[in-house]
Amino acid sequence: MKNVLIIDDEKSVIKSCARALEKKGYECYSALNASTARKMLKRREYGVILLDIGLPDASGRDFMDEIKEKNFFTEIVMLTGKATVEDAVICMKKGAYDFITKPFGVNDLRGSVEKAMEKAGLKTRVSELERIASISNVSGALCRLTGLEELIKTICREAEKALGADYSELKIYDNPFASDNNCMLEEFGSSQDAVFKDDKRVLFAPLKFKEKYKGFLRAEKKTGSFNQIDLSVASVFAGQAAVAVENSKIYDSLKEVDRMKDIFLTNISHEIKTPLQSILGSSEILHKRYGTDRMTSLLINNALRLKEIMEEILDYKKFYEGNSEMEFHMDSLQDTVSQAIKEIIPKARKKKIVIYKFYDHLDSFRHNKEAVKKAVYNILDNAIKYTPGEEKVSVSIRRQGDCAAVKVKDRGPGISDSEKEKIYDRFHQRFSSSSFDVKEQGIGLGLAVAENIARSHGGYISFDSSDRGSIFSLLIPIR
Repeated sequence: MKNVLIIDDEKSVIKSCARALEKKGYECYSALNASTARKMLKRREYGVILLDIGLPDASGRDFMDEIKEKNFFTEIVMLTGKATVEDAVICMKKGAYDFITKPFGVNDLRGSVEKAMEKAGLKTRVSELERIASISNVSGALCRLTGLEELIKTICREAEKALGADYSELKIYDNPFASDNNCMLEEFGSSQDAVFKDDKRVLFAPLKFKEKYKGFLRAEKKTGSFNQIDLSVASVFAGQAAVAVENSKIYDSLKEVDRMKDIFLTNISHEIKTPLQSILGSSEILHKRYGTDRMTSLLINNALRLKEIMEEILDYKKFYEGNSEMEFHMDSLQDTVSQAIKEIIPKARKKKIVIYKFYDHLDSFRHNKEAVKKAVYNILDNAIKYTPGEEKVSVSIRRQGDCAAVKVKDRGPGISDSEKEKIYDRFHQRFSSSSFDVKEQGIGLGLAVAENIARSHGGYISFDSSDRGSIFSLLIPIR
């Protein structure tokens, strides 16, 4: 930006300044008074302004305040034929870069303008770096699928930082597919590009995604005005915002689908509960009355399996979504783990799996006994499910730093690398290896619930796996 505006009521001064500066590659413009200068300041931006202290229609010192208010990156060099120390001090305090007395030498003029232009360029580059940082923050928001309301606040906050705006808003159209949207035409006209409004105190930048206009970004300054760099930055912001808004809408839609799925699972599990109890009760009566029968046993086993799936769904609802209401009490971890083992033993016996216990003594500490028991049960259930029959599973309790560690070791086929990242995902089911078949797959909630229970206690679950088996460790801070 090597534009120089010369504001002086003497044509000879303007001509001599322009001749001296144009030889150094500067683009010079001129105005004989403040009124003409105001119009020229609206047309383009200037790196340096040479301003006469005495204009026919305004005081140069007062006009400098007006210029600085709207042109932050412009440096002003004051010109005067009647210099006083007082004038110089006042102008420098008001923000003038330099003060030159007429008549002045060509080298003095060029030197002052060159240094002033360097300062203006430096201010512009610093501002651009700050803007790039703000744009980077918005780009980061694109990588994080957040709700639309939170995203709009983030974009507006960063836009205000980058543009030096006092206020901003992001307007999302209800009907973005209408190409002749009235609001769009009103704000942007036929070009539908970023534009200034209200003497450059307001700017609008359209949100465009896949050739569709989704809304606009509006920024406003109470004092001062925006410049062409601001307009370019706003256009980048609007482009980033358009992508972010679309991502956010997808995120909100997926959240709603997930919510509806949870409601469906909860409702259906409750609706199945009553008829399932009737089936189980009737099957057990038939079993007692007529003895063991293949069809009756099959009916009871499958009804029990269905009951287990239903309880897994209800546990998910209780311990995964409702953990914010969890209460903690002083309890013995050994007792908690032993109860989980007691409840899982019937499953282990079916496969002739022996569970070994190795407990170190730990004093009682605060935890939710029911939740931790469920977490241990789910880990044990997973271990028994993948351990071949007539093998063993071990459970140990150790102190590990500031945590109590419950470790469950199985003799299963191990976890493949492709499965490790998804092991705690809801509804994820591990694939069986070719040499080992799991007859009863769950619905993929057990480890997700266990991991969430650990986090609700401020702990976590880790695992180590090989082709000789896996060790899952539940760690809970002792408090």
